[in-house]
Amino acid sequence: MNACPPLGVLMIRLVRLTELRHSAQPQLLSWSKKDRFSVLVPVPRHGGLLTWLRVPLKAQRALRRQSELGPWFLEQASGHEPIHSAIGAACSWLFDQHSTNHRRCAMDEQPLIIDVVDNGGQWTHREWRMLRYLKVDTKIIENMTPVEEMRQVDGIILSGGAARVGLTGELGNCGAYLGLDVPILGICAGHQFMARFYGGDARESPEPEFGAMQITLHDGGGTIFAGTNESQTVWESHNDEVHEVPEGFFITASSDSCKVQGMENEKGDRFGLQFHPEVNDSEFGKEMFENFVEVCRKARDSA
Repeated sequence: MNACPPLGVLMIRLVRLTELRHSAQPQLLSWSKKDRFSVLVPVPRHGGLLTWLRVPLKAQRALRRQSELGPWFLEQASGHEPIHSAIGAACSWLFDQHSTNHRRCAMDEQPLIIDVVDNGGQWTHREWRMLRYLKVDTKIIENMTPVEEMRQVDGIILSGGAARVGLTGELGNCGAYLGLDVPILGICAGHQFMARFYGGDARESPEPEFGAMQITLHDGGGTIFAGTNESQTVWESHNDEVHEVPEGFFITASSDSCKVQGMENEKGDRFGLQFHPEVNDSEFGKEMFENFVEVCRKARDSA
């Protein structure tokens, strides 16, 4: 070749691996954040043997120029039978693998977007702060914000509010938000509104709860309570509560004075909590937010 190979190609070197010589498929050699990955590319030779080319990720730009690679590989292998199709196929495979992993890494590095709907609760900012702590891209939006003015989110939290606000059947535009195809967590009034919206029953509490209370999980507590204790302390502040969950929902937690401390739908994308996991006194509040964030992540990645 008259022209010098691209800089990235110079980083490709021949290696002999006799234990792999009977394989004719590219082999993934290593994977790490530092080196990303190297691939062993087989180049057939006389006698059924293979010369293996160790190709690190740093050569990926050069692999785009496959037409230049074949002749250069053959020159480096000096004197051995050229098989251009095998080299081309191996290079295509390597670049496809890198492209797939690059897209996956880009998705992993892109922060989730989960916004908090402000229904007038006193701890809405704590919900926002908890999401920020978990590296989520989040902001607080007024509950009258039109859906068409919202940014594209991966999840939503419906915050708490004053007494009775979750019972009116109208909580700003929360009904419209529940029509979005993203995971949604309702807290306190948001939880009560969600229950009524889907056909459940929420009304005044026979025994209002305030301060630290004990709740007990039902059958492990479902998704939001994953990894938490069967009996745990949470922070309560409510005059109203859900009395019957909607069809398609199940109860995830209860207390002595409140039957529905938590609920989840069978689809696994709607969750309600009567208490306030964002308050420090809730023993496993951080874990509950982490679990909801993970639900949003899985939903985004599977879309």
